[in-house]
Amino acid sequence: AAAYSLTGNGTDWQSANTFVVSPEQTASYTLYAKTSAGCTATAENATTVTVNPLPTGFTLSSATICADGLATLTVTQEETGVVTPAVYSLTGNNWQEETTFEVNPGATTVYPLYAKTAAGCSATGAAAGTVTVNQLPEPPVISDVDRCGTGDVTLTACTSSGEPLTYTWIVGGDAPLTNANGTLTVPSMNQSTTYSVMATNAAGCNSMVQTAAITIRSAPTLVSRSGKDVTYVSTGIDGTHLIYDTYNVTEVTVEGLPAGLTGELSGTTFAISGITDSLGVYEYTVTANDVLCDVSVQASGAIQTLANFVILDPVASWWSAVYECSKLGEGWQLPEIGKHKFATYCPPLMEHARYDGYVTVWYRRYDSTARCSSTKVSCDFTCYWDPYYLIYDVDYDRGYNSAVERWTLCVQWAG
Repeated sequence: AAAYSLTGNGTDWQSANTFVVSPEQTASYTLYAKTSAGCTATAENATTVTVNPLPTGFTLSSATICADGLATLTVTQEETGVVTPAVYSLTGNNWQEETTFEVNPGATTVYPLYAKTAAGCSATGAAAGTVTVNQLPEPPVISDVDRCGTGDVTLTACTSSGEPLTYTWIVGGDAPLTNANGTLTVPSMNQSTTYSVMATNAAGCNSMVQTAAITIRSAPTLVSRSGKDVTYVSTGIDGTHLIYDTYNVTEVTVEGLPAGLTGELSGTTFAISGITDSLGVYEYTVTANDVLCDVSVQASGAIQTLANFVILDPVASWWSAVYECSKLGEGWQLPEIGKHKFATYCPPLMEHARYDGYVTVWYRRYDSTARCSSTKVSCDFTCYWDPYYLIYDVDYDRGYNSAVERWTLCVQWAG
């Protein structure tokens, strides 16, 4: 054939053997053919084009969220007089049978709705869904709060946006409180805690939660560990003589110490230490300051220095002994109390106190061949104030193999 037509009239003959048709509903087409001589014929069978309908009657909801939120969009489908879709999509891909979509856009976004029938025919919904995104308010600026002692505490939250905001406060474990002025007064606070603030704008969107500390600084304290009004310090002996425990203290000073003694604050401990050769009674004052709250506390006491003494080279047999002692040239005498006890008068300056401590005693024995051996023995001592003598409990080996025993007893106070 030289030409073809779907109508057989003279208007649509064409030499090509392909026809493009777009019926709105199912239709049948008859093919006509014609030779170059003008002879026509009709095809033995007609061709039918079946038209499947597009989905109809579906729309998508809209939503409003905050910038950190999640929106749910819902498909609404009419039930009568429509072609019901089989699947839906917001992009034309990723089809689903469910009629809800969850989205979290960072800004306001319009979402078209696509639907497709079981026959594969797709269409776009009559109404797109719009997700309106409201921005979050800026986080409020807050700071740590320090207060000296129990009382009201005022908290403040600031923002620079200028938009109207309300503030939600949580102080410690208390229930949330809301106000619109960015200031909260908490009455009669007596302990440290934390507080949190969140700002909310007119759209109902919440800022990030900000948290800070509330520190209630109680009054500083200064407590002596010994608890004694008078502290005895031996001259010539280096060491720590007094310790004070402190709380909420930033600096400590001391006045009135004997020469050679100083005070130092380390952490929460204030120690008076050093070595002195001064004799006398020294009344001192320790002042502890909390510079953050401009508050001070004081403690006072007395240091009485005593000359350190030794028992000078006494000579004794097992059965009797007289010991000559010296304290800055002053004579001391130790009568023998028994085989294992020696006594000396207590220093006069200690008459009105009881002093228990620890003493180390060295014994040196010389035998008949003048050979020397030494033994170091530790023992406790107790001062008794009537009749004012210091007892040393001594336990040592008599040494039966020695023809001659000479003992040198040296005492060093460590108390």
